[in-house]
Amino acid sequence: MKLKLGSVVTDVSGKLGGQSYMRTANGWMVRNTSYPVQRNSQAQQLQKSRIAEQASAWRNLTEAQKTGWGEASFLFPQVSSVGNTYYLSGFTLFVKFNTNLAGIGQGQRSDAPYKTDWGIAAAVDTYVDFTAELFGIDVTTNNESLFGIILECTPALTASVSSPRDTFKSIARFSDSIFFSVNAFPYYMEIFPATRADLSQSFFLRITQINNETGETDLITTKQILTSLP
Repeated sequence: MKLKLGSVVTDVSGKLGGQSYMRTANGWMVRNTSYPVQRNSQAQQLQKSRIAEQASAWRNLTEAQKTGWGEASFLFPQVSSVGNTYYLSGFTLFVKFNTNLAGIGQGQRSDAPYKTDWGIAAAVDTYVDFTAELFGIDVTTNNESLFGIILECTPALTASVSSPRDTFKSIARFSDSIFFSVNAFPYYMEIFPATRADLSQSFFLRITQINNETGETDLITTKQILTSLP
């Protein structure tokens, strides 16, 4: 079903009442939302346990520390999928940043961080040859200090899909990098055990860096990876 927006509602995204709203090349579309059953990988289970651990750790903070995290949330604005700015609660910011730090092997931060300027990625190179079980990713940054990396991918999609939205899943996390290089093929296959036919299509890669001092994240790139098998 097509959806026509008016002067009051000009943008919409996500799921509501069992239906998904999305922008396509032919305009806005509405379709019934399906929820496939997917197994939790070991990495996904570990991430859930990290979140639960940080949520529990919040109770051990002093009231002054909790207040500090609440005040710090205004230093780290978030942007929704439709471009609106919002702010996390102190609790949510604490859990998010410390979960990020735990994921790259860093210790828990009890006191709220200050906003700092840190480097961004200068170049990202990818090279794919699934016949050789190769999915290479190189990231070069202008960081002077170490940073962590989160790799997220989608399952195999047709090449015509330009906006994968909620289909990303974390495939791997790495810490203590200045120049980052990895063959992500085994990590991808662990989360998405695709068939040969699937790998003849395409998928999306999203790379995020983590500030080792604060736990703040910064999106490096989102790119479509086109694959071709003989």
